[in-house]
Amino acid sequence: MKKILASVLAIVLLGSMAVSSFAAVIYNNVPKGDVISPKGTIAFEDAQGTEYDVVITPDEEDLEDNTVAPKEEEITVAAGDTITVTGLPSDEPTKLVFATEEGNGTVLVDTTTGKPVPSYVADGKLVGVVTGDSQLKVVDNATDFTDLTGEEWADDAITAVTALGLMVGYEDGLFHPERTLTAAQVFTTLSRLAGSDLVTTGDNWDAAPMAWAEALGLTDGLNADTTVTRQQLIDILAKFAGVTGDATEWVVANGLFVGDGTGNLMAEDNLTRAQFAAVLLRYIQNIVIG
Repeated sequence: MKKILASVLAIVLLGSMAVSSFAAVIYNNVPKGDVISPKGTIAFEDAQGTEYDVVITPDEEDLEDNTVAPKEEEITVAAGDTITVTGLPSDEPTKLVFATEEGNGTVLVDTTTGKPVPSYVADGKLVGVVTGDSQLKVVDNATDFTDLTGEEWADDAITAVTALGLMVGYEDGLFHPERTLTAAQVFTTLSRLAGSDLVTTGDNWDAAPMAWAEALGLTDGLNADTTVTRQQLIDILAKFAGVTGDATEWVVANGLFVGDGTGNLMAEDNLTRAQFAAVLLRYIQNIVIG
């Protein structure tokens, strides 16, 4: 087994939810110089079958101000690799960060459920979040929509959220980024993000997501076919995240919505599929994972 030291990053507080980083441990009130034992391991096997034993161990030299902040040594992963993470807390999310050369349609898939966990590729990093011990596979889940050129402003976001299975294309094989969104489509996507396995097929495909949204208080009377404005999505996302303050201030402060360069959020404009994909990816990056 090849021993590799991995990093323990700081716990990030996101509103009422704390997402700790790999390996989910912050050491407080530790006397300088104390020896701290490993707090977790990763059994990592790449697509070529090479095995690694990745040990999470703080470095004594990094004991400063009674807090351990170990040095970071990256693990590089590629599509086909399997990662088994152990020693993580079962009651809080853990952020995983790996180096990768894969494209932004690459995600981490839970091998038990066969479903992607919240994850994305950006700036040469594959970032994801899990709760408790997990076995993950690195999968290229990109869909080749012929109406995406790769040069449009939202193409990367569309590739990322469709790779996670949160949004899907149409029967003609296209994504149709400039089409507007209905309330049922928005709530279907958010229910997937929340992990709800609703029935969204057949003639009454919108019944389950609308009932789900109503039960959570996300809608106060929107019809399934109502076209959603940007302001309505702002309000919906704030409720979805449990925000009790000003919804517009919250989405701007967390980088979920950007305006037209003059500070105008274009709040009353109808929401397009491209815009929703961009906001959804920012929500995963900034709120779900952090």
